[in-house]
Amino acid sequence: MLNDGEAVEIITESSKVYTDIEKGFMKLEIDILENKINSLNSSIADVSSNLQSTVNQMEEKDWGNRIKKTINQQ
Repeated sequence: MLNDGEAVEIITESSKVYTDIEKGFMKLEIDILENKINSLNSSIADVSSNLQSTVNQMEEKDWGNRIKKTINQQ
């Protein structure tokens, strides 16, 4: 806080305030990266799940078509 008549601290690279601010920005960057990684992992899991579901549906359809062909040939 700034009050009338009080000296204002100049923030330099060697001051504790500068170090605290720098650590705060580093923590913020790490948190942002963690959020992006979590979102990416979630997206990958969704795509993987959807892909497996699509593969299963294709396999079921393929087997169904084979069974129909076999039945129709008899």
